[in-house]
Amino acid sequence: MVNQVNKPITVEPTLRSKIIGWGQSQAKLIDEMRKLGKKHTDFMSPKNAESTCTQEYYDDTKLVIAEMLGKKELFLEPAKGNTARTELVKQIGSKLGDLMKLLRPKVDKADPKSDLELFMQDLNKAQKRLMDNEEMFNNHNDIVLAFESLFDKIGD
Repeated sequence: MVNQVNKPITVEPTLRSKIIGWGQSQAKLIDEMRKLGKKHTDFMSPKNAESTCTQEYYDDTKLVIAEMLGKKELFLEPAKGNTARTELVKQIGSKLGDLMKLLRPKVDKADPKSDLELFMQDLNKAQKRLMDNEEMFNNHNDIVLAFESLFDKIGD
């Protein structure tokens, strides 16, 4: 990480204040991130291939989170042999993950399956179990009786 003491922070001022006030109102933070057009990938480490974040913005966001936690000075200390700073960096990483979760698109739930679809799915599972478990064939008569009973019920 570069020395961030005397350089301007690249995190947008409005977003910076929302991150710092995150503990008070998460809704305001989400609204500001969306207003700025942020995506969850904007808070990923630039080392990640999916990231849309620059190293400078990533470092500045970590600094803003350290400020939010009231530990900016600790974050700016040298990392080598500093266990307190190491623990802080873990907290900051967790908060970055939380930021990404807030923005990650929700996965649409699939339409509920019909009874027939569920039944066919269960039959496919049963077929796989039968094929994978040779011992079940030792109970061939029990399986035949179960299917006969099933067909009797269907035929009614």
